[in-house]
Amino acid sequence: MAHRVDERHLTGLLGTAGKAIAAMPEGKRVVQQLKVAKTSEDLLFVLRSADLSLADPARDVITRAAGGTEWKDVRATLLRSAELQL
Repeated sequence: MAHRVDERHLTGLLGTAGKAIAAMPEGKRVVQQLKVAKTSEDLLFVLRSADLSLADPARDVITRAAGGTEWKDVRATLLRSAELQL
């Protein structure tokens, strides 16, 4: 049975992912990569290589949003969450 995650939960998912990034041993490096991401492709590269501590349906919501037109907002929310935890 496939689980679906509602898009309305994106902000909470990004907060959880940001906390997971900050908790990673290489968290500071990943945060720096997020800061220098200039395109949605750059952001997706970082997200695909990081452990976001989310199940696949939730991770898919984040990657779809990061690949869309609102990718800068996704990056900003992730950065804010991760930096608050560092």
